[in-house]
Amino acid sequence: MYREMMLQVQFNKQEGRIFTDLSIGADVLSAQELRSNTLLAIKGFELGSQGFLVSKEIGEDWLKQFPSFDAILKPYMNGKDLVEGIWDRYVIDFNELTESEASEFPHPFAFILDRVKPERIVNREDRTATKWWSFRRSGEKIRKALAGLDRYIATTRTAKHRVFQFLPQGMISESKIVVIADADAFTLGLLSSAVHNVWALSSGAFLGPTPNYNHTEAFNKFPFPAAKETQREKIRALGEQLDAHRKRQQALHPGLTMTGMYNVLERLKELGVDGLGVEPLTAKEKQIYEHGLVGILKQLHDELDAAVAEAYGWPVDLSTDDILTRLVALNAERAAEEAQGHVRWLRPEYQNKGASNSKQASLAVDTVDAVDASTASTASTRQWPKDLPAQAAALTEVLGNLAAPASVEEIAGLFSGKSSKKRVDEMQRLLETLGAVGRAVRAEGELWSSAD
Repeated sequence: MYREMMLQVQFNKQEGRIFTDLSIGADVLSAQELRSNTLLAIKGFELGSQGFLVSKEIGEDWLKQFPSFDAILKPYMNGKDLVEGIWDRYVIDFNELTESEASEFPHPFAFILDRVKPERIVNREDRTATKWWSFRRSGEKIRKALAGLDRYIATTRTAKHRVFQFLPQGMISESKIVVIADADAFTLGLLSSAVHNVWALSSGAFLGPTPNYNHTEAFNKFPFPAAKETQREKIRALGEQLDAHRKRQQALHPGLTMTGMYNVLERLKELGVDGLGVEPLTAKEKQIYEHGLVGILKQLHDELDAAVAEAYGWPVDLSTDDILTRLVALNAERAAEEAQGHVRWLRPEYQNKGASNSKQASLAVDTVDAVDASTASTASTRQWPKDLPAQAAALTEVLGNLAAPASVEEIAGLFSGKSSKKRVDEMQRLLETLGAVGRAVRAEGELWSSAD
């Protein structure tokens, strides 16, 4: 007698893009830049020389003797400082002062006269050589974006753990830091969530084994939820608590770093409830756990992840693939909305300041002006150079002055003379070249902006 055997066959369905290794997943590369996020994420200041930096002791001595120096002497932070939670240097920032005006601050001027001028006057770049007392890049975009804010969000471009925190207005962040010109703890809370972390890891590159935060991909394309005000307030409160908790513990325990705290936080996640198969915390990890109150840090992140999931209307326990699939779909939805003129601005008073107040109040959204009128009037007198190097320099400067991404035709119209098809084609090729070397960014559609 034969015993009948029943075999159960299970079928699993997975949707997404098929990659070269035959894996399937969300097509993150298809995501588009969103106008709602434009003009806010910018790389930090590019000094061009460490000679602009002075120790905290020297800076404070100058400020004690000459209080007026606070106009050009600013606290300075690089990526390492941000992770460690300290700043111990000032930077001499003459910004757009003339050489004569800068010399009215004798001690700082003499300081960089000795340390910066010798290396700058032989530089092949015109601005760097002729304006040797100023940063290599003016940072005009950052200054404009931060005007009127009392704080802003910052994250280290290359870091093991993606941590966002508030820095005070007036703090000069260097170019290894991504500056996000928003003072709202709701934004900080969203960016600090697991949802955004998954997106950032999938859309960014790696410097060796370390993730790199590419703000044009990770921030500009990230779709924020259409959260209710009660949900926003909850995320905002948790964002404030998270930022305050880490800063407080670092202030109480010098030497306690963000990397250390988040390394231990990851170990706690590995240990789980019972810790089976995982070595317990080492003595050093236990000290970091106690100094950083990492148990509270974990609780804040857990509550924040739950609140963010609720704002999206999603379960809190989604897999990485599910999160990415939903974000890609939401990005496409937001892009379609924006094509119809519905833009969910993060900072409408800054990003869309050209719109009428009445229209903003009735719609809460509007389309972005492609080019600021004051910029257009200034640039319209510019001649289009004949030689390629001068064309590249002129185009780079105009991109840096745009108030918002613009089309090739609009950019061509900012130069005097008839905007012919030949000139537009010429600019298109040059913009693509500038994009390839990281000096320009192609935004949603065929719009262009500066990479700075």
